[in-house]
Amino acid sequence: MLNPICTEPNLYRACSRIYSLCIPHMQPVHVSRAFNAECADRGANRIGACCAVTTPYTGTMTTYPEPTLIFENPELTVRAFSVSEMDNSVYLITMRATGEQVLIDPADDAEELYAFTLDALLKDCPQLELADGEERRVRVMEKEEDFNSIRPRAIGLTGILVTHGHWDHIRAIKELDHLTGAVTSAGAADAAAIKEQEDYTVEEELTGGESFDFYLSDTVIRALHVPGHTPGSIVYTLKTTWEDGTPATLLFTGDTLFPGGVGKTDSPQQFGELFSNVLEKLFGGFEDDAIVLPGHGRSTTLGDERPHLEDWGTRGW
Repeated sequence: MLNPICTEPNLYRACSRIYSLCIPHMQPVHVSRAFNAECADRGANRIGACCAVTTPYTGTMTTYPEPTLIFENPELTVRAFSVSEMDNSVYLITMRATGEQVLIDPADDAEELYAFTLDALLKDCPQLELADGEERRVRVMEKEEDFNSIRPRAIGLTGILVTHGHWDHIRAIKELDHLTGAVTSAGAADAAAIKEQEDYTVEEELTGGESFDFYLSDTVIRALHVPGHTPGSIVYTLKTTWEDGTPATLLFTGDTLFPGGVGKTDSPQQFGELFSNVLEKLFGGFEDDAIVLPGHGRSTTLGDERPHLEDWGTRGW
């Protein structure tokens, strides 16, 4: 949100320090937040219905200071974790049955992000063993009971998806690839910027329309090319269900769309490109209950933002 003002006594509209690289003119409201299951005892059982409590401002506040469960159903979980001084939101999707994971935006501190993935496996896939990449020993089975005692291993991180090539979203890509061997993907038009900044070549260059599937699941993440903030900006879309089986759509928007406006642009022409793409591909392509999970700060829904579209177009940012 560009000018977050608390209009509800117990719900705050923003909770992080956001820099002008992503959203222009944003002033922070300093609160701590928790979503979904972590907030169940307070009655917030859906993403976006956050529990917020005021905390003293210490100079640096983050949206997800600890790994936070923000969505879950019987098949999968989505966790978020803020890293770096830029309060980058890193999102992790974990499949409960297999432990297969996809991480969106390797923003900073690869070791911490790797620990984030392992912690999610321990919490969300307790029936699985964590795979040890250095474990190469063969276990000798002498009788049938020996097989029954073996727990299947979690697949772990198989995909690293980049929303766009700005430096604050990609600083851990090279090392996290080294730690996990996950396949990296980013918009084709941003691949050169990633190479220049991180001396790293992404394995898959996206132009929109690509899909990422999971082992033993019909769930698919789709790539949607929404240029404007950067030439290669990608929004990743996940259609799944709530715990009661009703449809749910998650939009991982990077710096393309935030509560209160689109991402930062450097000229009227660039704003026009981004705004028209957001109108057509996001607001024109998904229902109002689609959840927007941006690269910094709090979540929102398309329905919450739709009434303000005319204002965004008039102001030009």
